[in-house]
Amino acid sequence: TLHKNPQPTQGFVFNLRSPIFSDWRVRKAISNLFDFTWINKHVFYNQYTRSKSLFPNSPFTQKGIPTADELSLLTPFKDKLRPEIFTTPITLPKHKNTTETRKIRKESLTLLAEAGWHLVDGKLINTTTKAPFTFEFLGADPSGEKIALHLKGCLAAIGIDMKVRTIDVGSYVERMDMHDYDMASIIIGQSITPGSEQRAYWGSNAADLKGGQNYAGLKDPIVDHLCEKIANASSFEELTTATKALDRILMSSYIIIPHYYRKEITSAYWDRFGKPSTHPAYYQLSYTSAWWLDPKKDKIIQNALGETEPSSQKTKSKGACTQFLTWINGLFKKS
Repeated sequence: TLHKNPQPTQGFVFNLRSPIFSDWRVRKAISNLFDFTWINKHVFYNQYTRSKSLFPNSPFTQKGIPTADELSLLTPFKDKLRPEIFTTPITLPKHKNTTETRKIRKESLTLLAEAGWHLVDGKLINTTTKAPFTFEFLGADPSGEKIALHLKGCLAAIGIDMKVRTIDVGSYVERMDMHDYDMASIIIGQSITPGSEQRAYWGSNAADLKGGQNYAGLKDPIVDHLCEKIANASSFEELTTATKALDRILMSSYIIIPHYYRKEITSAYWDRFGKPSTHPAYYQLSYTSAWWLDPKKDKIIQNALGETEPSSQKTKSKGACTQFLTWINGLFKKS
């Protein structure tokens, strides 16, 4: 079932406190190399949709070029923003085939060269320091390690050495709280109506806060200004405009490599239920409480399974049993 539930901000976050990621061109180059098409096909069986926003599947996703309302918020900062933010849509490249992947690698190498990194004997080397481009990805979930290893392979193709380190949860939490990482995978829940919590996610005051949620360490007065606009919006239209503008600035800063989400909520069930013809926009699996037992469909299932007791009667019996057990548990607690 399709849904319109706002999805979390999820992806690989760059720690801007690490000097190696201080240049937006480096972050963009690395971000573009992530081959979502391959991993969606071979690991997720094409069940996922790439997030093209840090507010995916919501009305707050930036699209195309800035609208007139967005421009009213962004134009005062025009001299501090890159010109393409006003003229070019923000897109994520698709690795459709090997030809496209080679093209993306070439573009990434161009960006890295502009930032002072060049490919020498298969390794990316800093022109000034002669140091190789190497960094550590920090994780605590072994099941998610395969995604990080995929990114590692994408980067190795242009000479970047990404070391994947999976540690115990306690050590991971401590290192994240102390901002002791180069890159990590994060999930930040987003609500139907973004608000003052955005300050904690992107605000300058939260960047140096131990245990804070500004994982990127972002300090940007434009972002701070837009976070205040969101927190003080007096209408949904103002909120939408401010959040889209924030999304545009964050996406153009390349502080996170966006992950993916599922557009559908899936469930498996016996075809013995009737359901409303229209589902709510913000659909949850718990909405099954609005289903009902369809006698005709149920009869077909009963006949196929050789059942004699109607499902409705089974449900009543189970309900009575559950009530009895609850009552018994209550007696024991009192005694």
